[in-house]
Amino acid sequence: GDSVLIFGNYETAAGAYAQTIPSVNGCDSTHTVSLAVLPVLETAETLLICAGDSVLIFGNYETAAGAYAQTIPSVNGCDSTHTVLLAVLPVLATSETRTICSGDTILIFGNYETAAGAYAQTVSAASGCDSTHTVSLAVLPVLATSETRTICSGDSVLIFGNYETAAGAYAQTYQAVGGCDSVVTISVQLLPLPQADALWLDPTCFGREDGGLVIESAPAGAVFSLDGAPFDTTRMHTDLAAGLHTLRVRDTSGCEWETAVSLHEPPPVTVVLPGDTLIEQGQSLQIQAEISGGAVQFAWSPGAGLDCATCPEVVATPLESTLYTLTVSNTSGCTATDEMWIEVQRKLQNEVYLPNAIMPDGAGANRFFTVYAGANVTEVLRLEVYDRWGGLVFRRERFAPNVETFGWDGTWRSRPVAPGVYAYVVEVAYTDGTTGRISGGVTVVR
Repeated sequence: GDSVLIFGNYETAAGAYAQTIPSVNGCDSTHTVSLAVLPVLETAETLLICAGDSVLIFGNYETAAGAYAQTIPSVNGCDSTHTVLLAVLPVLATSETRTICSGDTILIFGNYETAAGAYAQTVSAASGCDSTHTVSLAVLPVLATSETRTICSGDSVLIFGNYETAAGAYAQTYQAVGGCDSVVTISVQLLPLPQADALWLDPTCFGREDGGLVIESAPAGAVFSLDGAPFDTTRMHTDLAAGLHTLRVRDTSGCEWETAVSLHEPPPVTVVLPGDTLIEQGQSLQIQAEISGGAVQFAWSPGAGLDCATCPEVVATPLESTLYTLTVSNTSGCTATDEMWIEVQRKLQNEVYLPNAIMPDGAGANRFFTVYAGANVTEVLRLEVYDRWGGLVFRRERFAPNVETFGWDGTWRSRPVAPGVYAYVVEVAYTDGTTGRISGGVTVVR
């Protein structure tokens, strides 16, 4: 690697170098230089270490792969170079990740592991360097969710496809996307139904709507509904009829309690008087009412013409036509009323005269059947004549008495009737505003 100046040239190669030089005597002079090239001593070695280790090279601990050289002077004056080639063998490091669900186990390096973490094991390789394998274990949580549902006692709630009525915890497991189970738990709580103490009162009388309801105790904040009415805070009702009534109580949680009660009414108080009656003036009539329902009090109105105004049975002797009313009542104050009309007919025999026979074909008197009356009679309200079968053969209304031609002439539809007895009804009006009626028979003679 060195050079030497020989005959004006720098030579590096070993060999014989000659130069002829003329001498003074004329003879050439040849000078030969033999050049020997001594070799530089170069040695080398290779060292192997594992990654992460070190080695002492030329007084230094080296860890990196490479060529490390040092020159040492030799005895012949030429340098000696020693080179160390350092090779760093890699440590084989492998890894993997494994996943399990919480509560599961997995076999890693001969052990069943449950906790998340990194698990490593070192194995000696053929090169002498260790080989490390690391398993990273991830533990996926089991998704557990829960909720609480509250229902009223007696109600139901849909849980996982089923209607449940009992309190308790209901769980269902689902498959999650990570492969781990998802558990949903629903807790059902039952709220007690509200209760109320109520006093029910039956109606006092038949048909009377005075039954009562008094709610004596109930949960705070409760509202009430009677017979389907809107809920409110009313605790007293005094207008209930007999029959079935439903009370609903709703508390602040929305739970409802219901009860049904039948109110009963007492038997009705009834009074039935005889039908309307016609009597002659001065005639008495015994009135016996049909009474039920425990009536204990009796009141007749008006009391005029009665022998007793507070008796269930009376004798009536009215001087004029009268509408009598009887009101009866029991100890509860229940009442019933009926009335009857007593038509008082004045005796017409002394004030009205009617022929008992007529001769329609005669030439003298008694050709007509009419009404003859005194000054107390102002008008004949009606005069009716009937044959023996009840057929009406004559009728005239509102005419003056004592006019013969206003009466019946013994014909029917302009044809003479057959001889015989014909019934009549006469009604007249008096100057005092009253009326009178009389009936009888008249004989037609031909």
